[in-house]
Amino acid sequence: MKRLTLLIVLSAIVTATIYVVPISFSWIPYSLMDLNDSGVVSFGEAFLAMDLGVRTGRESGCTEIFSLKDARTIKTICDG
Repeated sequence: MKRLTLLIVLSAIVTATIYVVPISFSWIPYSLMDLNDSGVVSFGEAFLAMDLGVRTGRESGCTEIFSLKDARTIKTICDG
């Protein structure tokens, strides 16, 4: 029983670490990581966020999330 509890606790710690590390090393704020607007940042979005950047259009007032690899726009967020 103690081994099972230890295994569950270690699994939870590893899973949390796998989720938190990409978020910590991302260039974009957590609030913009939810690319599909589901309200939750998934594991895939967390890992993808490590390779994304943010730029704000001064004239348009829109925020672009783009790929650092090729500067391709992934998502555009406009207020209003």
